[in-house]
Parts: sequence; C-alpha cells; structure tokens
Amino acid sequence: MESTLTTSKHNERRYRFTTNTNNILRLFLLAAFMGYQIRWIRRKKLLLPRQRQQKIRMHENHPPATDDNDTLHRLARIASAARSNSINEAELPYNCGVVLYYHIPCTGGSTINNYLMAQSTKRNGTSKYFTFWRDPSRMKPKSNSLEERGIVQRNFIYGMDKLVRNISMNEWRIAHAHHNSFHLNESESVLSNWRSIVESNGCHLVASVLFRDALIHSLALHKYQEGDISREEWVDHLHTKDKLSLYRYDTQLDYFLYSRITRNPHAVDAQVKVDRALELLARHFDIVAVGGHEKFKHRMQQFTGWEDKEMPRRNSHEGTLNFTKKEVENMQKLLEENGDIDFMEKVKLLFVDNPMI
Repeated sequence: MESTLTTSKHNERRYRFTTNTNNILRLFLLAAFMGYQIRWIRRKKLLLPRQRQQKIRMHENHPPATDDNDTLHRLARIASAARSNSINEAELPYNCGVVLYYHIPCTGGSTINNYLMAQSTKRNGTSKYFTFWRDPSRMKPKSNSLEERGIVQRNFIYGMDKLVRNISMNEWRIAHAHHNSFHLNESESVLSNWRSIVESNGCHLVASVLFRDALIHSLALHKYQEGDISREEWVDHLHTKDKLSLYRYDTQLDYFLYSRITRNPHAVDAQVKVDRALELLARHFDIVAVGGHEKFKHRMQQFTGWEDKEMPRRNSHEGTLNFTKKEVENMQKLLEENGDIDFMEKVKLLFVDNPMI
C-alpha cells in the first residue's frame, strides 16, 4: 500500500512538472509567434514607428500615436467604428437626404460630378444641386490669399445651411464640394451640424469621397500643371518644406484636410496628418472609394435608390505622361515623406478592402 502511494505521488509530481514545462513552452512559442507577427506587420506597413508627441492646434482634439501596439489597436478601432463600415444595409435605400460629394482633384471627379448633376431631376426625386468653389489660379493676383479662400468657404457653408433644411420625404439633394468650398480639418463641426439637421428631418446625409493611388494621382496631376511651371518647379511642391506655401498643387492627403487653403497650415508631421485624415474619414464619410467609378456609382445607388444611369468617363485634362525612372522614384520618396503613401494604404485597408464591408 505504501509503495502504491509513493508511486502515485511520484507520478503526480512528474505530471505537474510536465504540465508546467508544457505551459512554459507554449508561452515561449506564443511570444515567438507574436514577435514574428509584429515583424510581418511592420513589413506590410500596417504598424507605424514610434512618433514623438507633438502639440497641434486643430478644431477637434487629436490623440497622438504612442507605440506600435497602441497604433494597431487604434487602427482596428477605426475600422470597426467607421461610419462606412457600420451601415445597416437592411435600411437601404434611404427615403430622403443630401448627397455630399467631396471632390479631390484628378481622381475622375468630373465623371462623378456629371453623374450627380444628371440625377438632379424631379423625375428621380432630386430637385436641387448646389456647388460653390473657386480655383486659386482663376483668382485675381491681389485676391489670391487666405482671406479670399475663406470667403469662398463662407459662401459654400451659407448655401449648404439652406440646402440641408426642409427636405421633403422621397427627396434627394446634391452638394458638390471642390476647390476651397470646405476646409474639412478646420470646419469638422460644421459637417457634423449639417448631418444633425438632415437627420432631425428624418433623412440622411451621405458624405462621399473618391481617391486614387498616390503616385498615379501625382503623375496624372502633372498633365494639367505642365504648361504653368517647369518640371523641376512642379516636383518641388511635393517637398515637405512647403509646409506653409499657398501652392495650388496638392497631394490627396493635403487636399482632403485643407482643400486649397495651404499645403500644411499647422506645420505638423506627416503622421499627424495621416491620423487626422483617417479620423475624419471614419467619423463622417459614408462612401469611401479608391478608383472604381462603377463601384462608387453602385454604392451611391444603394444609398439613394436612384435608377441606374450610365456614367460616361470624362477626362478634363487630356495629355501624355513622360517621366524618367529617376523622377518617378523621387516622387515616390517625396510622397512617402509627406504621408500620402501611408495614407492611401490605410484607406484601402480600413475602408475599401476591409472584410467588414
């Protein structure tokens, strides 16, 4: 009997030892796997390097990124909470509302805008179309200033304030925001107010934006800038040193945040701009697309219930592109430094290619 008890205790000790060893081994393997995952994600540019905190004056408080793990969790939260990813598809199409198209230059926006104008018929339940914008190149030299751009925005906001009110059931109204219509970074609360007004009337505000690949965008943008300045001068606008310039040559990231007020009015780091732009997209935009005009149109029809119409492609700035390999590589480098490459990768990841959509 004593021998049996001794053997049993020995086996129990051996079992505990084996179990503890297995647990330690599992923890070790798990730690190694997590380390591999983090390195893999870094290579895929889904994690961001640690950024120094920087104070920034913006309309809304913006939490700076801290470390890799916090950034990954923050990106996951953005994706899960993004307005465009959390639409209740069972409620579509909506009965009434306002479609707001935020037009980024050289993304095929003329095609989208023409399609929206074609919807402005009472037969489709759409009776009003509104736009107000002004290209700085068409302003008088003495008026080409921040004050003049502010006047353009005030006119657009005034028109929108009227457009979003007293919407009838089964009525859709359309707004087109373009050069200096709306400086989103500084005027976020105005956009929130428009949505509140529309929703208080039992309708919906559908905010939409279309992007394209960052490098392709800059290459294509050159087609209608080439006659104004030399190639060297044009490429120079991509340098981050142009933080406070009044350039009218804009990357998508800078234009989305500031329209054509300035390239970077708060002189912030690229990562701060990327974080802020993703934040604005998640909070306010129902349709976020990168290229794919037909998919954009189809999604718009899902929201509004509009009948299917052809959307002829329109290129307002025809021309050929001739860049050397060195020039393209330099542009790619400058776009990375400005934050545009990172921004577009995350737009695709969080809003376009997200499996939740």
